[in-house]
Amino acid sequence: MAGTSNNTISLTKQIVERGDSTERGLNKKEIINLFFRCESLIDDDNKIRTPNSLNLDKIAEKASSSRGVVLYILNSFLRELKVFHDFLTTRYENWAPGKRHIYEKLNIYLEKLYVTAPIFNYQRAKKNIDVLHYLLSNSYYWPHITTQLALLIFVTDRNDPDVKEKAYILQKNLRMLCTCSAYAFHCARNRLNISKEGKLNKSAQ
Repeated sequence: MAGTSNNTISLTKQIVERGDSTERGLNKKEIINLFFRCESLIDDDNKIRTPNSLNLDKIAEKASSSRGVVLYILNSFLRELKVFHDFLTTRYENWAPGKRHIYEKLNIYLEKLYVTAPIFNYQRAKKNIDVLHYLLSNSYYWPHITTQLALLIFVTDRNDPDVKEKAYILQKNLRMLCTCSAYAFHCARNRLNISKEGKLNKSAQ
């Protein structure tokens, strides 16, 4: 949906910064990206799989790294993911009603999510909030904030020119990341006439 941004965003001490090109930052981002795009992180019961049940060797080979480094980064990420999920499910924030407050809330949650999992183009996603909320407003439909997050990242990833075809974030992993059910995700996607490829159907434009 949004235009291409030349800004690179990476994770540094839990702060989103532009242009972090440190070896550690890039390695962590690449390895987490590979997990989300190449490995199903949840089992058939929708529970997060243990590191030992994942193909660490395949990820290490793709990242030109060692199995030990991959395991360390994965364990670190899973701890951060639990903190983020706890924030989504247990932290209560008294947000005033109104579109502006929903917009601000989604911005804050998007940044927190990116700090945890830098697997999408953050600048494109921020721009796509405007498009998503335009569609939601026209549809008189405001799903839960976690569903909005999942839709936002889905559309951003599917329309990112830097992402190769068939290398998209796996939907199971995306829904797990945002604690969004498959039913809620597909219900919202269909309601907004967004295709499986992340494109707006002509009737919605």
